[in-house]
Amino acid sequence: MRIVAVGLTAVLAMCVVDSALAAKKKAAPVATAAKYDKCYQEAVKAGALAGQSGHREYMMQCMYGIITGRPAGN
Repeated sequence: MRIVAVGLTAVLAMCVVDSALAAKKKAAPVATAAKYDKCYQEAVKAGALAGQSGHREYMMQCMYGIITGRPAGN
């Protein structure tokens, strides 16, 4: 019976240590009105007006900060 208690204690201790040493999650980028306006202006300059092909894709790339080039479909 002691071996079960020792084993259970060891497993619980490992769980506590693992969660304490786990890496912190990186916060997702926050979308703000200023960032949206900036991205919208860049999309217009790139030729991807709202309602046209490639506008949504370009906006998403800009909001995440990963612009791969000219919007698709133009």
